[in-house]
Amino acid sequence: MVNTIHHGENRGDKDVILYMFYLSQKDSLLAVQHPEIPLE
Repeated sequence: MVNTIHHGENRGDKDVILYMFYLSQKDSLLAVQHPEIPLE
């Protein structure tokens, strides 16, 4: 999901194992903080 705001969370009562795979260009950022969505 490039240039798209997205958010995920575990709302269940069991732990989640998350496997992430991504491709990126050299020296590019993997993520940025959206100025209107605060970190919790």
